[in-house]
Amino acid sequence: MPQYLLAKSVDGTSPSQHATLLQHLADVFDSAISIVSVSGHDQLSAFGLVPIQWQDRFRKTVLLAAAIHDLGKANNHFQRMIAGEPQPQAIRHEWISVWLAEQPAVKAWLLPAVNSCQRCWHVAMAAVAGHHPKHDRCSPQMAEFNSEQAKVFVEHQNFRSCLSQIQSQLELGDPPSEIRSVVFGGANDHDSAGQFREMVDRLTDFVNDEIAMEVTWRRFCACVKACVVASDVAGSALWEHIDTESQRQSWIAETLNRRPAPGQIESIVTNRLESHSPREFQRAIADSDASITLVEAGCGSGKTVAAYMWASQQHAGRRLWFCYPTTGTATAGFQSYLLEAETNDPSKQSVIDGADLFHSRQQYDKLQILGTRELDDNMDDASVRVESLKAWDTKIVACTVDSLLLILQNQRRGLYSWPAISQSAIVFDEVHSYDDVLFGNLLTFLRELPGIPVLVMTASLPISRREAIEKAAKKAKRSFCRVPGPRDLEQLPRYIRYQSDETLTREDALELVRDEFDSGGRVLWISNTVERTRKLGIELADCSASVYHSRFIYKDRVDRHNEVTAMFDSRDAGCATTSQVAEMSLDLKHTTLLITELAPIPALIQRLGRLNRAIHPGKPEEERPPRPFVVIEPIRDDGEFSSAPYDQSELEQARAWLSNLGAEPISQSQLVDAWRAIDTTSKVKAETSSWLTGGMETLVDSIRAAGYGVTVIRENDLQEIKRDRSVVAYTLPMNYPTSDNWKLNDLRHGGFPVASDTAIDYCPKTGAVWSTFVIL
Repeated sequence: MPQYLLAKSVDGTSPSQHATLLQHLADVFDSAISIVSVSGHDQLSAFGLVPIQWQDRFRKTVLLAAAIHDLGKANNHFQRMIAGEPQPQAIRHEWISVWLAEQPAVKAWLLPAVNSCQRCWHVAMAAVAGHHPKHDRCSPQMAEFNSEQAKVFVEHQNFRSCLSQIQSQLELGDPPSEIRSVVFGGANDHDSAGQFREMVDRLTDFVNDEIAMEVTWRRFCACVKACVVASDVAGSALWEHIDTESQRQSWIAETLNRRPAPGQIESIVTNRLESHSPREFQRAIADSDASITLVEAGCGSGKTVAAYMWASQQHAGRRLWFCYPTTGTATAGFQSYLLEAETNDPSKQSVIDGADLFHSRQQYDKLQILGTRELDDNMDDASVRVESLKAWDTKIVACTVDSLLLILQNQRRGLYSWPAISQSAIVFDEVHSYDDVLFGNLLTFLRELPGIPVLVMTASLPISRREAIEKAAKKAKRSFCRVPGPRDLEQLPRYIRYQSDETLTREDALELVRDEFDSGGRVLWISNTVERTRKLGIELADCSASVYHSRFIYKDRVDRHNEVTAMFDSRDAGCATTSQVAEMSLDLKHTTLLITELAPIPALIQRLGRLNRAIHPGKPEEERPPRPFVVIEPIRDDGEFSSAPYDQSELEQARAWLSNLGAEPISQSQLVDAWRAIDTTSKVKAETSSWLTGGMETLVDSIRAAGYGVTVIRENDLQEIKRDRSVVAYTLPMNYPTSDNWKLNDLRHGGFPVASDTAIDYCPKTGAVWSTFVIL
């Protein structure tokens, strides 16, 4: 029997107090008290649960789960594992906690903590069993019992102290004197294994039949589980930074009560508008008090500043999460709206009080913008826990949509941020770029969290997707408002198709580029693949073409992004060849010629949005001649047509759309109207949320469609990584090579496979391509 019962691994023989099981349970329970007290009302309201009806049972259920969630760590397998022995646990500790609680004598002792409510009891068991998100099944499988005896140290003084602590915390009677200690007796103990499996099945059936089938109880269960996870995060992470219980509780209370100060968001609007008055379209957005507001307005119309107006006018006192589709757009939004010049040096910028940037590469981006980095970006689970607590202390967030919607599929960053999310107003920007899975998760969020006000913004949207948003609002009984874009701006003739470009070849287009460049114009060429983007940059070296796509190491990608945007901010001649990244992450103001490969209609509308963009939203009356665009067929090096990465049917529809545009100058509204006239997109469906329907389990799933690539570290960058202490800066997203002559080796760094020196041909200016013989 070990000298101490531990909740965490320790160095040395004398553990820190907070590493002990007794203190860890106390830390998590104390955190739960503070979180429920400060944000319980918000959490319930977010789910549409009337707090006055649910607050008491919510508090009791969360506190019961928090008090016992790790009691199962008092078993020989877990204690041996954290002592450094290699044998795995036969049954995870969460389920042993449930097994202990489900013993008749123990359940009779604990059940009064939830006023003997069977449903609350089962929700608490679901929270205990699922307080660690897992990528594989959480519930025990029969094969797991083929092991040596699993035993709980019920006679250990530390265990009895845990029971006494629970008794005091939950104001219960004396704990039972006899508790079964043997979970199962090893490979030949079929009776115990069968009883354990029967318990799991019984609990699962109850949750599926009595809780999951009722919307309010299903949401209550998800809310409790997220709150318990958040309490575990705070209880595990805060003690490393804050010494005393009272200080930790004060930190939780203070941070979860932090909201934008009166006038703070309004000042962002004032700074952005400068001396211009808001447009009527922007006022309409700000005036919308609907639970869901959908804004459909073209590129450059001023949607973003209107979103801040909406937050200031309609949701003062709420946090604001501004969700972008990519890390690039999130960083650009953060830099454009949430930084301010320092008064003592206007050339320098600082972050607006209480604002922050959240995404997987945030530390590197903030280092580039502000010259500071707060933490090493090699993020293990402990680091993610600490980082996630920043969401509790942040009033205005610029983030990737993943940072928010991850919660729907039980990914840890989302769950850890739940108390702050529940207190927020949410802006989802550029939803036209969402794939089907991501858009389905958005619909689920709109439907299942009716108490969180949402602004959805897009440049263009298929009718089927608009109808799906309206349907989600109606099903959730949420008020809905649709705000169309400013007609005066969207009807300006901004584009004209170049002289019947249907007959133009790629060689013809190259000549057009050179002519435009020689005459002082700025040309953007968008290809459908990285390979063609990269090759084109080499061909147009005589035009000093900049190359920008996704296949750069991250620090070089940031440089290429800044290089291209700076080029189009100027009035000098310029040329850039890009992949689809241009559709969202590039705010190009002075493009004079656009050449693009044939792509699906939404992608083409976005690409055209990069052309003739420098029209101030406050001055649409300015006369600007329409700028030409050319659409060419996507042709491989062998001269054959290639629809990849799109479906052939999408490109056929795009050809029909282009034919309908005609040869006259075209406005943004005409682009969208012509699309909707032929749109045959099928109905969309909300995705199933593992968070909301997982029951006893907390399975992790994806919120986006599966990708087809691998992110690597180049072996020749390892020394730079060690010097800079930055893994993210050197990550390189690659497609899977088509050659069969490749494999993943065992060398990894920061969680990424390391590609050998000879695997990748790389240039900081043109990016990466697999070598002929590829071995990772």
